[in-house]
Amino acid sequence: MPPTPPHHVADRRPPGLLGAILVLILLLAGLGDAQVAVTVPDTAVARGGSVSLPVRLADPAPTGVVSVEVFVAFDSEALTYQGLSAVGGLTEAWLLDSVLVEAGSVDTLNVLAATAADTARWAGTLFWLDFLVADSRDPVQAAAALTYVLLNDGSPAAVA
Repeated sequence: MPPTPPHHVADRRPPGLLGAILVLILLLAGLGDAQVAVTVPDTAVARGGSVSLPVRLADPAPTGVVSVEVFVAFDSEALTYQGLSAVGGLTEAWLLDSVLVEAGSVDTLNVLAATAADTARWAGTLFWLDFLVADSRDPVQAAAALTYVLLNDGSPAAVA
């Protein structure tokens, strides 16, 4: 009688296990498609006052965030950019820089932030944008809108 070939434990899979593994792989691959919201809240300020607008990472970032690019368009007749602050924010220990692009009545502030060590993995304020509000006699409504947001190299995807 010929000898029986050896059985390998790896060859024995319970029925359906391969299907369950495939579903798990597809679910994990789908996590990379999740979008992380970056927001600026609606804010009311008295004329002639100042405001610090928080730019927030609204959702936890599953893969972590190590760099942020944010462009904010605003009405320069109603708001004057004063500066950028990260004290107490998720980017406090990061390198930050901002460039103001003046273009008539709508200016754009480009903010860049990056780190090599302090990865942001949770929701919170990235940094604050400080503005002075014009002392206008007429009621003014000025939009400060996020026009562009990039986290890392595009992963996770960001939505403003």
